[in-house]
Amino acid sequence: MPPGVADARPGEFSFENLGGTVDSTAVFSHVTAHLDDHFSLIAGLRVSQERSTGFFSSTFSDPLLNPLALSGTLPGIPYNQHQTEYLTGGTAGLEYRPDENMMFYLTYNHGVKAGGVNLDPNAAGTPGSVLAGTPGQPASPKYQDETNDAYEIGTKIDWLNHDARTNFDLFYYDLHDLQVAQFFGLRFAVVNAPSATVEGAELEQTFKLSHDLTLDGDATWLPTATFGNSAVLGAPLSGRRFASAPKWASNISLHDINRDY
Repeated sequence: MPPGVADARPGEFSFENLGGTVDSTAVFSHVTAHLDDHFSLIAGLRVSQERSTGFFSSTFSDPLLNPLALSGTLPGIPYNQHQTEYLTGGTAGLEYRPDENMMFYLTYNHGVKAGGVNLDPNAAGTPGSVLAGTPGQPASPKYQDETNDAYEIGTKIDWLNHDARTNFDLFYYDLHDLQVAQFFGLRFAVVNAPSATVEGAELEQTFKLSHDLTLDGDATWLPTATFGNSAVLGAPLSGRRFASAPKWASNISLHDINRDY
């Protein structure tokens, strides 16, 4: 653009109005059926209705010559979106207790995290600029629900006359439409990654040292915690390991069970 064309006068150049709501209604049930003295079946079901809204509008001082308008990023595209989802999750499992101090279990859980509407001036995309010849890039403010099919097998053992407890489990999580918060230049948005996989093992140990004091420790091994290949995520994340999922993690602590914090 020729010098002096841009309208860069000081002062307020934009007034933005954005907001949204989330309403959730759910019913759920959990049942344990004792088959005999050793085996039990567990089952659970949760059905919910998730309603979300999001809107954006703005008043822009100069939608043609303001520097941000010439760059093609503002004024943001107005939107008023509503989304209603009916979601179903649940659990099923089998427990085996050879005696009162030991329990083995196998479970399957189907978890669902509701979608929603992004709240951002550029959630519906960028308008582009006619004067600068920059094309607009429309986008959907909505993101979809996330699902997780989780499989676990493990054991819980009490020993040392119930002064020690050991918990151990192996797990595998198969995630779809994983909700990932991303920053795209001037736009912050939650997007859906097609898939992700998490698998590993966890060990928890507790010792009762006295009437008031326990020693607690845990260790987690995550050989796999990765996004699937996805054009939505782009090169920085596609097929990569989660940034906040170390392969090994552990913790140890002393806990005064009678102290009032």
